Amino acid sequence: MALAAQDAVFAPPEGCTAYLTVQHRDCRVEHHYTCTDAGTDRFREVFTDEGPVYQSRIDAQAQWINSRELPNGGLTETLLPARDHASMDTLLETGADTMDFEQRTPDGRLQRITGEDRIVDRNVVIDGEPLYRTEFVVNFLAPDGGVMGTYTGSEYVSPVHRRFFAGRGKAVFDGVETSFDRTPKEFIYPGEPGFGALEPVYDCGVMMSALEIVPSAGVSGVAR
Repeated sequence: MALAAQDAVFAPPEGCTAYLTVQHRDCRVEHHYTCTDAGTDRFREVFTDEGPVYQSRIDAQAQWINSRELPNGGLTETLLPARDHASMDTLLETGADTMDFEQRTPDGRLQRITGEDRIVDRNVVIDGEPLYRTEFVVNFLAPDGGVMGTYTGSEYVSPVHRRFFAGRGKAVFDGVETSFDRTPKEFIYPGEPGFGALEPVYDCGVMMSALEIVPSAGVSGVAR
């Protein structure tokens, strides 16, 4: 198991507790935490070798609540209630779940998100972590119904943590296609070497991040 640099350690906001660090491909490490004033909602902060780039918040059903681009702080948020909110219960019980909601971007624009997650393999283990592999499709629609972009691919859902972890996918926006692989490599818990490490260790300096090319979103392998 590769160990991330220990010079700096992730510090969640005051009143919050970090419970998991995940090292991903595509030069990414993310930190998961909960906060006493946020009920059952959960938070995630993503770092590349250039520092923090992304923060997101989901509820107990893995419904996307909001996300913040870092370090500039631009906030994208879901307009609740959703037409069809993401349901972790439905996905785990039936093997499929759909979603349909609107979100407001940092510049005030509205966009509609539709999509589906399907479990295709319930027997995946990565670094000792039991996971289900999913396939997903996500559509970004303008207010007039025009397609702004799509994401398709495969990612992982944890029946223990009741959340998604990124995998492989393809994004098409404005006619430009971008492929990415952010498969998790290490799951690190409190007290284990590498917990809280801010330095990613896989694929750094190898490829450009798809997140820097296409708009961030609140779903599936992108941001949830």
